[in-house]
Amino acid sequence: MKKFIFVAFINALIASLMFYFYTVSGSSALFAEFVHNTCDFLCLSIAAFSSYLSGLKPNQRRSYGYLRAEILSALLNAGIIAFASVSILTRIRVSRPAGSYMITAAGMAVPLNSIGYLSLRRDESLNARAVRLHLLIDAAFSTLIVFAGFAVSLGYYWIDAVIAAAIAIQMLVHSTKICVKSIKILMQFSPESIDVEKLTSAIKNVPGVKDVHHVHAWQIDEFNVHFECHVMLDCSISLREADEVRRKIEKLLREKGINHTTLQVECSCSNEQCEISRSAAAV
Repeated sequence: MKKFIFVAFINALIASLMFYFYTVSGSSALFAEFVHNTCDFLCLSIAAFSSYLSGLKPNQRRSYGYLRAEILSALLNAGIIAFASVSILTRIRVSRPAGSYMITAAGMAVPLNSIGYLSLRRDESLNARAVRLHLLIDAAFSTLIVFAGFAVSLGYYWIDAVIAAAIAIQMLVHSTKICVKSIKILMQFSPESIDVEKLTSAIKNVPGVKDVHHVHAWQIDEFNVHFECHVMLDCSISLREADEVRRKIEKLLREKGINHTTLQVECSCSNEQCEISRSAAAV
C-alpha cells in the first residue's frame, strides 16, 4: 500500500509539472500527459485503498474477505482512463506550442517515472502490473515529447497533435484490456490458463474414476483459482481407496495451478452393491 501511495505522489508531481508547462506552452501533448498522470494519481489512490481492503482477514459474514476489491478497483480505473482518453481526443488542436517547454517538462518526467517503476518492480498483483505498465508508457511518451519538442522548434507543429492523439488512443486500448479481464473474473469465467476439457479428461484417467460432471473453474481474484466437480467412482473400490483417488485428483489440480478444490464423490450403483457405502457403514 505504501508503494502505491509513493507512486501516486510521483504522478501528482508529474501532473503538476505537465499542467504548468501546458499553460505556458499550449502543447496538446503536454495536456494529454497532464490528464494521463492525473488519471494515474486517481487510479493509484483507488488501488492503494483496494490493496488495503484485500489484505483484511475474512470472517463469518465475508468468508472470502475482500479479495475481489482489487478487481473492482481495476474495473473502476479502466472506466476513469477511458473517460479521460475521450476527453483528450476532443481537445486536440494543431497549434504553435513552445518546443523548449515541451523538452523541459518531458525531460523532468522521465526520471520520475523510472523511480516509480522501480519501486513496484517486485509486486506481481494485477494493480501493480497495470501501474508499472502505465509508468513505462508514460516514460516512453515523455521521451517522444522531448523529440517532438525539437521537431516543433523546427516548425513541425502537427507532431504535437499526433503525440497527444497517440497518448489518448493508448489509454483507451489499455483501459479496454483491463476492463475485459476484470469483467471475466467478476463473471466467473474459466481462467484462460486452464483448459477445462483437458483437465476433465485428465481426472477421468485417474484409476478408479468412472466419470466427471458438474465441472466449474473460476477465479476469486487474479491469483486464487477455484475448482469444483462431481467425481463418479468405481463401486468396487473401498472407502480408503476412494480417499486415495481424491488425493490424486487434488495433486493433479495443484499441478495445474488450482489451489482451492471442492470434490464431491459419487457412485452409480445401489447401496447394497457399493463397497464405498459398506466401508463407510463399518467405520
